[in-house]
Amino acid sequence: MDLSPNGLKDLARSPAGMKILRYSAVSAIGVAMTVTLFTIINLIRIPSAGHGFLVSDHHVRPWFSNVVAVGLTTIPTYYLNRAWVWGKRGKSHLGKEVLPFWVFSFAGLGLSTLFVAVANHGKHGKPTPMHQLVLIIAQLAGFGILWVARFFVLDKLMFGKTHVPHDSVDDAAHELLTHTHTADHS
Repeated sequence: MDLSPNGLKDLARSPAGMKILRYSAVSAIGVAMTVTLFTIINLIRIPSAGHGFLVSDHHVRPWFSNVVAVGLTTIPTYYLNRAWVWGKRGKSHLGKEVLPFWVFSFAGLGLSTLFVAVANHGKHGKPTPMHQLVLIIAQLAGFGILWVARFFVLDKLMFGKTHVPHDSVDDAAHELLTHTHTADHS
């Protein structure tokens, strides 16, 4: 694979490259929405609440902020991925598209919520700006671990039957991974 600026431009202009760029753009949009909602919900003060399962020192617990933020942003990211990345139109198929997408999204939710809970262990009340940054990094790490795998699951099992042939995406990803792997060891 040619990793020169012109080679990368050619890859980005190919059908497989366009799909990967659109998927990355949808992910960036999803991250922006999720982090924004997560931060807003996490900073909400609830005057009448003290300590409880969802609230600590008058603030929503970060793990619950994460659940709400991810739950809400999964809806637009599903439709953006389906329509813009994979070019699918019309009615969604519950068993072949909606449920697998949500299962994968909520696997990311589970992992990111675990990371947020660990990052917040022993903390109470409104987070400081530095602690909020740590919580956001923990949240993103949980999803980041699954991000590449999710692309291939979506492409192979759900949406990939239209738009771009699988081989083009597989070849581009294989070349990128192979070149990166061999470059790291040379």
